[in-house]
Amino acid sequence: AGVVLDISHEQGGVQASFTCSQEEPRERLARNAQWLADGLPQSLRQPVCVSVQTDDPEDRCLVQASASP
Repeated sequence: AGVVLDISHEQGGVQASFTCSQEEPRERLARNAQWLADGLPQSLRQPVCVSVQTDDPEDRCLVQASASP
């Protein structure tokens, strides 16, 4: 439904990257990026970085949020 999620382990933490081809899901994820980041470190017991962006290489509209346990 217009969203690709890539999860990786980088720099001692979890990186969750959402790439959106549609504006509505991107806006919703961007609004909730910090909430998503804040909720994961306690259960994962490691830092988390959540990023949300478009699939347009000329205008990524990147939003990032991070949290640590």
